Amino acid sequence: MLERLTIHNLAILSNVDAHFHDGFTVLTGETGAGKSLVIDSLSLLLGARASTELIRAGEDKASIQGIFTSSPRIEAFLVLYALRDFFISRLRSILQYNLNTHERSASYEKKRENHSSL
Repeated sequence: MLERLTIHNLAILSNVDAHFHDGFTVLTGETGAGKSLVIDSLSLLLGARASTELIRAGEDKASIQGIFTSSPRIEAFLVLYALRDFFISRLRSILQYNLNTHERSASYEKKRENHSSL
């Protein structure tokens, strides 16, 4: 399950820190508010490619971080994206995606932490 999504300097989004809980989540807002960018951010965390053109105007870098908790309901979905082996019961997985105008490629990091350490 996605627990937290943090986005810095991605297109029109300067700083987003969203916390999610069990149940149904709806993203609402006016046209051009950035709802699609939130979904695109999840795609980047799951391996989609990005261009440095996505970095917010006037900034040198952008970052996206997602904190996921393993659960039986989500494991079936994660198998499709070859991330299943990364998730282990009772651990939180942190995926970090960084874009930098000075580098030709994006960096991607994966970390695991025990629930008790967060």
